[in-house]
Amino acid sequence: MKKILMILSLICILFLVVACTSEVKEEPTTKTIDNTETKVVLTGTNQVVIEGSQFMPTDLEVSAGTTVEWINKDSVKHTVTFENGDLDEVLPIGGTATFTFEEAGEYRYFCQLHPGMQGSIIVD
Repeated sequence: MKKILMILSLICILFLVVACTSEVKEEPTTKTIDNTETKVVLTGTNQVVIEGSQFMPTDLEVSAGTTVEWINKDSVKHTVTFENGDLDEVLPIGGTATFTFEEAGEYRYFCQLHPGMQGSIIVD
């Protein structure tokens, strides 16, 4: 009987761990090999989430050819406005905007409605 209770307890714990596990998002990571720091830069599509009147992550480093998607998970609308004018999108609550970065450089952006919200995309 104790064996069955132990097995049932372990199964319950396993289900709890699986249920509480959130989706893992790939983020650029830094690895140190032989005292040399190497930054891993992702390609494909990366996301910037707008929540709590913040761009998260604030700064994102990607490779040329990468698409970035901004997702407004906040309770008010925002904009994604590039300083260079390449993108100026209004994001209603739940709205999204995407931009593919073809050329290397630093792309600084902000929210026109909340100028304190700022971020940048660095393209290698």
